[in-house]
Amino acid sequence: MRGGNRVQMGLTYAASLLSFAVDGAPRPFSAAFNVTDRCNLRCEYCNFSSFAGPELDVPHIAVLFDRLHGMGVRRLGVVGGEPLVRKDIGEILRLARRRGFFISVSTNLTLYHRFAGVLDPADLIFTSLDGDRATHERSRGEGSHDGVIEAI
Repeated sequence: MRGGNRVQMGLTYAASLLSFAVDGAPRPFSAAFNVTDRCNLRCEYCNFSSFAGPELDVPHIAVLFDRLHGMGVRRLGVVGGEPLVRKDIGEILRLARRRGFFISVSTNLTLYHRFAGVLDPADLIFTSLDGDRATHERSRGEGSHDGVIEAI
């Protein structure tokens, strides 16, 4: 994130806090958008894939992003399941960028090699590495450690 963007992000956050302190009307600064419940892994501690339901299409996501931005949201966390299982994730991230959001994406990174450049609109990418290969793969599945390491 460039210096000017950091200053703008800080000012927006401060305005959100100030609005709450001054008139009590909360103005959200940050939102998380669960783009899918689907995931390519079957982690022992997660049950997301058992609840996979319908997903919003891009036109409905555009309406959601417009409403979030209109409410004052400036930081958008894109989460899942695994966001990279959506074939239109690149389009969704570009849409968020056009709306002016600071974008973070939480991903297991194991599919990153298939989608070179798709995460480029993101400002931050979060992933998890649960320890050494044996520990990570015991929780997340065989081959998952290599996927994270290769993507990093």
